Amino acid sequence: MTTWTMSEARQRFRELLDRAGSGLPTRITRHGRVVAVVVAPTSSGCFTQALRRFRASTDTAGLLSEELDSLRDATQGRPVEL
Repeated sequence: MTTWTMSEARQRFRELLDRAGSGLPTRITRHGRVVAVVVAPTSSGCFTQALRRFRASTDTAGLLSEELDSLRDATQGRPVEL
């Protein structure tokens, strides 16, 4: 899989979309960290299938809402200015 910086992706956006349409996924990095992966819509099916398998393997159906709340991280997130 090819890796592009965010700046490259911006400058070569049309090429990025052409690559994805051809079935070539591309990682996008910002400050050296992968922040996105651009793939064709037909390729996203494998992610959907993986998510379904994960959900099927995770038994939350028998949990009550209060039990789910107790599993969540209760710490407050970072402040966001809107």
